[in-house]
Amino acid sequence: MTKFSDFAEGLTEAPGTPPGDMLAAGGITAFEAARARALNAWASVDPQRCCRLPFGEFSAAQAAAIVSFDVLLHAWDLAQVLNAPISPPSDALLAVAASVAERLVTPEAIAQGFYADPMPAPPIPGWGNLLWRTGRRSAGRA
Repeated sequence: MTKFSDFAEGLTEAPGTPPGDMLAAGGITAFEAARARALNAWASVDPQRCCRLPFGEFSAAQAAAIVSFDVLLHAWDLAQVLNAPISPPSDALLAVAASVAERLVTPEAIAQGFYADPMPAPPIPGWGNLLWRTGRRSAGRA
């Protein structure tokens, strides 16, 4: 989230992951500060600005969709590890995430280890479809 805030604030056109653990020292307080920074930064970004990522160039609007996809999936990952419930996202957010998954979850990205192979079953509607596309196995809490 922080690297994309750097982009949205105009600090870089090629955001990179900062070194170290961004939350270790501050825990939930650090997360809340990063979240507030991201919301503020994205509220005023030029949607046509170019964001250069290792896997392609994207408009700021597309980069925002990638951030949403990433945060959504990692929230699910954390819920699984913490054995916590997670509510399905809105249909609108699922549509954004599915469009990002179609572009990013490619055989090449799977081969490079960015994603697991999709599950050997047909996709299911909504939230389950996104989990299926990214190789996540639902533990029944989604």
